[in-house]
Amino acid sequence: MPIIKIKVSRGLEAGDFQKIVDDFFSSSIPTIVLSQGWIPKVDMYETDRALFVVADLAGVDKESLLVTVDGQHLRISGQRHPPTRTGGRRFHQLEIEYGPFVRVLRLPEGVDIDNVEAQYEHGVLTVQMPRSSDKSGIKVEVK
Repeated sequence: MPIIKIKVSRGLEAGDFQKIVDDFFSSSIPTIVLSQGWIPKVDMYETDRALFVVADLAGVDKESLLVTVDGQHLRISGQRHPPTRTGGRRFHQLEIEYGPFVRVLRLPEGVDIDNVEAQYEHGVLTVQMPRSSDKSGIKVEVK
């Protein structure tokens, strides 16, 4: 009997489907993932005065970050570059994901996009969006 090679393409990994189902049923604000690369983890919370999004972007250069708000969506994109293999480095394990990413979050009503602030410090991006009713789109400067 001949041996047949089967190539399995990278699809959903173990636990991915369960995470999608859990995210769908546990959140009233859906997330859109547009990335073929890695997907940064985010927290979204609100106070009486503002909505906050905190993204774990360790290893991402501030210069590669692009944060935009357009109506009901916050879009965070950028790229994390892999470590160089120079200087005799021999990797035994590489688990950190590299490459481009795009993360789009649906925002609740009433975000003041004219006064959105974004700060990137120690690999954590924090976006603060005060409450309002204006819905026009802007580009947000990352400080």
